[in-house]
Amino acid sequence: MVEVKQRLRAVSRTLGAKKPRTLTDETDNEFMWLQLRKVVELVAFAGISSDEARYAALRAEAKDNPDYTRDWKVGDIFTAVSALHDLDVAERRLAESIGRGSSGFSEMLDERRTDIELKLRRQLEYQLMSFREAVEEMKPHSPMDKQTTRALAEPRVLEAHPKAVVDVSSSHLVRVTLPPEEIAQFMREAERAQAAGLDVLDDDWFRPLKI
Repeated sequence: MVEVKQRLRAVSRTLGAKKPRTLTDETDNEFMWLQLRKVVELVAFAGISSDEARYAALRAEAKDNPDYTRDWKVGDIFTAVSALHDLDVAERRLAESIGRGSSGFSEMLDERRTDIELKLRRQLEYQLMSFREAVEEMKPHSPMDKQTTRALAEPRVLEAHPKAVVDVSSSHLVRVTLPPEEIAQFMREAERAQAAGLDVLDDDWFRPLKI
């Protein structure tokens, strides 16, 4: 959970800053939402790690994608982890009610386990169906492809740097290449600022820079 605390601390510092820490309020907001998303992911993966063997066994019973190592949707992970918790609660309550050594304990526990696993399967199938419907509604765009990322990113980049070349290498990774003359101008500005004793790595130096 050390990384969770670090990311929450980064959000707190960004919120408490007098000026945007990433040059603009918009990118500050994007940065903070990204940290919160990563925190949720870390908590979800920690839930898997804490009971990996049982999680793997539970996921192996799924019709679609039984390989738990390919899980990436936080909602589905939380659903499965919640099912494991429900199994623990059911076993504990049954033991408190009739005792583990009672006749029929194993059969009654198996019935409760079957009910919980059926509920889990139905919930996962519903979540998968909802996700597919959401993707279908976004067509011709998709959150899973490079074309959508380019369509969203390229206009914003070219507005600030009309001569830039935008390359998208995955559904979430954008690479921007500036023309040589723009880079050269930037370096000249940086050298002059450094000669004047300014900290060219400080956010306040980048903000008013026109290149």
